[in-house]
Amino acid sequence: MSPKSDSTWDLDQRPLANATGHFVFLSVASFLQHWPNTLYRNGHNIVPGTIPRGTLLYHGALMNKFPSHHDWVATDPEHANLFCFGNEERGCWQLTLMAKRELKVLYFDGNSAAKMKDGVMDSQDILIWGESRPDYVFDEPRRITKLCEWGKGRGVDGFVSEIMLCDLSEGTHVVSFLNLHTKEPLILAQPPTVAPGTPYSHHSAPTDLSPGPPQEDPLPPLPQPQLGVILLNHHKEFRVLESGSWHNHYPGDSRIQLDLTRLISFYDTDLFPSLVSGRVGKPRRKHRLEEIAKDDVRRMYKRLDEGLDPGERENGGSGVDWKAIVKVVTNRYGQRLELLQYVLKGNLEGGLGEGQNYTAIVLDAHDYVSAMLTPYAIHTAVPRHPQDKTNLSWASPVFKECSTAHTASIETVFHSQLTLSERLILDSIQDTTKEICRVLVRIWAEGMVLKSHKLISPGDNPINLPEIVRRWKERILGLMEWLAWDTWTTCRPICRFEEMCYLPTWPFFFQDSQGPPDLDDLPKPYCIRRLPPYTRPITG
Repeated sequence: MSPKSDSTWDLDQRPLANATGHFVFLSVASFLQHWPNTLYRNGHNIVPGTIPRGTLLYHGALMNKFPSHHDWVATDPEHANLFCFGNEERGCWQLTLMAKRELKVLYFDGNSAAKMKDGVMDSQDILIWGESRPDYVFDEPRRITKLCEWGKGRGVDGFVSEIMLCDLSEGTHVVSFLNLHTKEPLILAQPPTVAPGTPYSHHSAPTDLSPGPPQEDPLPPLPQPQLGVILLNHHKEFRVLESGSWHNHYPGDSRIQLDLTRLISFYDTDLFPSLVSGRVGKPRRKHRLEEIAKDDVRRMYKRLDEGLDPGERENGGSGVDWKAIVKVVTNRYGQRLELLQYVLKGNLEGGLGEGQNYTAIVLDAHDYVSAMLTPYAIHTAVPRHPQDKTNLSWASPVFKECSTAHTASIETVFHSQLTLSERLILDSIQDTTKEICRVLVRIWAEGMVLKSHKLISPGDNPINLPEIVRRWKERILGLMEWLAWDTWTTCRPICRFEEMCYLPTWPFFFQDSQGPPDLDDLPKPYCIRRLPPYTRPITG
């Protein structure tokens, strides 16, 4: 599973450089949520799931004709309406389906529906072709055909980036097929020649789908995302962003149910050792699958087949609600860590500086950390060596209790029932909470030593309090960077009532006075208006 740090409870022992437990944890915490999967768009997980009976699905069409084969559907009508092409004279057609049985799907995390060549579609490519194929980014017909060919003998009805159903008539009931009012089509910043199979007419007849690489690009190139592909100019585009924002955060889109007992994560270093070295020293947003070895791909196919065939599974799993446990951890520490780093910055806009009351900062920070650790601070854990102010081994029991609070009983009670995927998730929770607790307990223990020796007082202090504040602040900021939780990426100052916080994603990159986005960096959220004109407001 994921590489682990030293199993001892040493407060100086940091996670290994190639550890991936916190990435698995972040993935599970982010599944089916629009915001974190936009922030970290290169997905690294494939998860079997289902669309429950009674779920409504929507499809925007070119004409009053039921799609004859595989095609795209959406869980919100606003998304499908984006592809409901027509004009004001004849309108457009929108199909509504209901799942009349449970539909089996495979979910790809990340922003895996985006037509971008920097790794967004790596996991789909690995499943289809066994390697990354950026030359097929815009070839949607080839992609959906190949996915459905792979899934046909495995009982898979479709795939979720956007939802791709392999047969819209299979397992569904037609609710309505409405002729709707429509307005002008999407306005492109630099309109390409639109051909069948592009994102703007992907309901048309497919291009050549013969196996093997094409002799030349089957589709004309679309403008790259850096150009600001679609300008937000009227309500149809904005309603897509608005409906997507309903699934920004936990629990995400609950109309898709994932089976985490069969999760396959490319961060599983036992399953995919060839990917380890390529990640070291790179930020999460730059992780790719392009260097995956053929042996690793074979193991992926084997695990997928075992997970999709009930007769091949080692067991049905423990029944533990992993998503809920991960949410408990992020709830417990997310806002608290943010507040703690705010306290250590000095509670002032300008940060630390001359005239700052460092005694108050140290005491406030330590009191807050002590409150966070209250459930784990056992009575016997106190400084024992007055002459040795650097020996913090007495705090190890608190470190252990904090780190294992959410996992120890699961390991004991459900050990024999855990699937390989569940063990990976269990390890990821352990790895993540261990580093959180290591940093917090170290600050707590150092503060306990200072207090026990009366080294912090309102008057003169014989120690360098500014240095302590600097050190604590660096530890908390370093921890938050390591965790990289999306909860800390938001609009500041908060948006006004008539605005919403928007995280730029393909193809809605805005061209305005601030220029196109730098796709090498994490997308930065900003406020956009919820009412016309749909612009990025200038706030004063």
